[in-house]
Amino acid sequence: MTSVSVDMESKGPKVLSEPVPKMEREEQERAKQQQQGSGSFMQKYWYYIIGGVLLMSVLGGEEPKGGGGGGGGGGRR
Repeated sequence: MTSVSVDMESKGPKVLSEPVPKMEREEQERAKQQQQGSGSFMQKYWYYIIGGVLLMSVLGGEEPKGGGGGGGGGGRR
């Protein structure tokens, strides 16, 4: 015959009843940021603006106008 014993006094993980100091600091910082406002458009998106300007300067530019003579067609006269 097999016997089974159950130990009901074993304790599992403890639940924190008090907030962690780090969490409190983060909440205070968030509250400060909301009070100060979220910043101007340039402060929020400066990296997108710089990236767009750089991309346009590298890829941009007009194609040469006028009789460049390149163009295909392939027919002789």
